[in-house]
Amino acid sequence: MGERLHKFMASAGVASRRKCEELILKGRVSVDGKVVRKLGVVIDPEVNVVRVDGKRIQPQRSLTLAFYKPKGVLSTMRDERGRTCVADLLPELEVKVKPAGRLDKSAEGLMIFSTDGELIARLTHPRYHLPRVYECVVRGRVEPKAIERLARGVRVPPEAGELGFRAAPAQAELIAWLEDRNRSVVRITIHEGRKHQVKRMWKAVGHPVFDLKRVSIGPIEIGRLKPGQSRVLSKGEVRSLAKAVGLSR
Repeated sequence: MGERLHKFMASAGVASRRKCEELILKGRVSVDGKVVRKLGVVIDPEVNVVRVDGKRIQPQRSLTLAFYKPKGVLSTMRDERGRTCVADLLPELEVKVKPAGRLDKSAEGLMIFSTDGELIARLTHPRYHLPRVYECVVRGRVEPKAIERLARGVRVPPEAGELGFRAAPAQAELIAWLEDRNRSVVRITIHEGRKHQVKRMWKAVGHPVFDLKRVSIGPIEIGRLKPGQSRVLSKGEVRSLAKAVGLSR
């Protein structure tokens, strides 16, 4: 069955479709030993041998995982200093998966891993405005005024070498007021993915974050997963996730 070369490369986890097209145009891709420099080439993954920079690209079973990253674990796949990474906690797999985005070391919650390079690229691209929901414990009692500021799009000041920015409007709500601890439990939905964004937004409205947990990414929820656990998404869940970023699966 024929498949466009760049699409096959993306589904095999090489990169996004656009990046795969760039690799082809740069002459870094060969099919059956012949360098391909034009787009639109159709191959049969079961018959043709595709290589990128001399390394063979194997067709692989499509797999997408939901994973609960625990606190204190890096969201990278490896660390030169030997610190615990998410790759150390994932189950042994026959295919290579990559993370769609990151979480701070001090944060916990849902991460998505997939073999699908194009899906990963879109899940992390701000163009698609994929909603991400976080539950946080913050200092002080959160009043309606703070929630209204977040809903309008709060101005986040620069800090620790990071530039300031105006956050897009975010939906926030107070879940519980822990009076004895002077803490509020809140939920916030954002459609961006800037570094430390949720923490910086709450700090900007006067409520520094003590604990942060991501509970959903688009239609995928963390559900009953416990820290360090993962589960394979069903075909229906993958279709819903892909649809949320404009893909058909």
